[in-house]
Amino acid sequence: MPAGRTLLDAHAHLHDGFDVVRLLERAHANLSAAARTLGPAGEAGSVLALLVAALPGSNADLRVRVRADPGGGWTVRPAGEAGSVLAVRGEDRLLLLPARQLATREGLEVLVAGADPSGEPEAGGRVEASLARIVSRTSAGRGLAVVPWGFGKWWGRRGRVLRDLVVRRGRESGVLLGDSALRPWGLPGARVLRRARRAGVGFLCGSDPLPLPGQEARVGGFGSVLSGALPEERPLRALLALTADGPGECARFGRRSSPAEALALQLRLRSGAG
Repeated sequence: MPAGRTLLDAHAHLHDGFDVVRLLERAHANLSAAARTLGPAGEAGSVLALLVAALPGSNADLRVRVRADPGGGWTVRPAGEAGSVLAVRGEDRLLLLPARQLATREGLEVLVAGADPSGEPEAGGRVEASLARIVSRTSAGRGLAVVPWGFGKWWGRRGRVLRDLVVRRGRESGVLLGDSALRPWGLPGARVLRRARRAGVGFLCGSDPLPLPGQEARVGGFGSVLSGALPEERPLRALLALTADGPGECARFGRRSSPAEALALQLRLRSGAG
């Protein structure tokens, strides 16, 4: 891994209806602003990257979803491996790495990259496999598995499933946890997050934009600072190597939503309002 650092939004989406040019512009601006807060030459010495998770039923190929010439002065080229692309506008550079978002049998979400862990056909957007099996298959394929925070998803029965896998087994579970900009900052921290930290489980952070108009502007606004600069050629392979043993308690950038913001977004999402 080359010296330097990477600012990574590890839970981005390119939802249907998102303006691709606006997403690239806002993601680059948000990540650049975060880099500048890291000290002298922060922006020049940092790689800016997104892990873009495709939802069930969506095309996971970023080379198709982000056109070679999306407009706005941006051009996009393959990054030397299946799926990853580099977006360029003058001196601006932004890496986009592919992932998939799966729903487990228990109703939890898992972001997977670098491996296809499902093994079974999807039915109604849900993979007919348990969290433990998906994580095991991903680890066997030397891929990355991240269970992101979701509103209500870490409570009750689903929370117990996650604790049984992650907290009890720690790093041996083969999974990372994902903190989200949607987790309100004014409320007590999730119990699973606190216990997982004590167990030595690694974390990645991301913006998790919702499929609502204007949400592409949030991409790049929350994420992790990784020790090591992802190369422009084969960046996903480098990320998998970097996270193989868990990135630990890596630094975060950006901010999470306030309780009022989080509630308003959930109400918009559930009402179907634009």
